[in-house]
Amino acid sequence: MTDGGYSKLLSDLSIHSIILLYKTNLFKVAISGEPVKVKNWILHEMPGLITECLISLDDRYLYFVDWIHGDLRQYNIKAPTKPILTGQGWIGGLLQKESSPIVAVAENGKEWQIEVPKVTENRLLGGAQMFQLSLDRKRLYITNSLFNKWDHQFYPELVENGSHMFQIDVDTEQGL
Repeated sequence: MTDGGYSKLLSDLSIHSIILLYKTNLFKVAISGEPVKVKNWILHEMPGLITECLISLDDRYLYFVDWIHGDLRQYNIKAPTKPILTGQGWIGGLLQKESSPIVAVAENGKEWQIEVPKVTENRLLGGAQMFQLSLDRKRLYITNSLFNKWDHQFYPELVENGSHMFQIDVDTEQGL
């Protein structure tokens, strides 16, 4: 067990990280929200923007959301210095197939976009933002609006059509 805890860190304008802080004032990057190479956007890389993170009450999982990319991630942190990605879900973001001209480009040059699920035939707009895990760790409640000014800039369709809040059932044994 380590003698420390996790915190969010903006290490520069392109990489958001979850860091492990030690009581000795040292830290190490535990998880990074890496930028994605893209086409049809204002920059050649789309930075990750980790807006929320939380640790389950049993200290088993760390969750975070990336508002720009649109994903929710779950990491097993039983070994705090070696977090393991156990689940990832896309619930919005700027890389959606049906609603965005922005295309991600993999290292091998292959282009991709995300298939974001629909809820009652409605597209999920915006990016995953605020969320809360139920006390029994079995449900995650999540919203998609960040700040009105940012919503206008990044997700104008969200401002026009309204935001949403929904529930995700969490598998506490196998991961998201």
